[in-house]
Amino acid sequence: MEVLLKMKHWHVFLLTCATMFVNVYVQISFILHFSTLNLDGFALRVLQLLDFTSGIIQLAWLYMAGTKLNERLHPQFQRPTSNFKVCLASIAIWTTMTSIPQLNFGFGFSAVLLFIILGLYIYCELFVARGLVLLENPNESVGGTFVAIFLLPVGIWWVQPRINRVFSPDWENINPDAPLDHNLGQQSQS
Repeated sequence: MEVLLKMKHWHVFLLTCATMFVNVYVQISFILHFSTLNLDGFALRVLQLLDFTSGIIQLAWLYMAGTKLNERLHPQFQRPTSNFKVCLASIAIWTTMTSIPQLNFGFGFSAVLLFIILGLYIYCELFVARGLVLLENPNESVGGTFVAIFLLPVGIWWVQPRINRVFSPDWENINPDAPLDHNLGQQSQS
């Protein structure tokens, strides 16, 4: 799974977000153009599988980023990952349960669970953002990185290159105050 951290931003985008966009596009086109057709059977299962797969890959990316960034931190900045892993496991269970159409929790119970899952998801994203910011520049605010991770379809284009830099073999030789293209030129000369 570590391969998720070494992928380019557009690879991660295609794995996590493009499948969601395809799913939404197909559902909207069926509603608009084929409103007389019912989306049950095989087509519905394929769309649910696409949505489920995209969610699980996104959770796997969060898990790998959170745990590996935390491992690279100085011991005084490291946090225990047990809460992070429990939160991700809870989100994965919720994702699995909501992808099963036979399970019906009722609106009130589902709404309460959805807010709990949203809180857990925010905690996981803050965990990853904190690790990334502490590795790059401990004096920087976590807010911008958190927003980029929270808005993953857009934010992955900024977050994944930063993660790639952190996990590059020349990470210790990179000057964080130098422009990005200077650091890239410095890596290629070594």
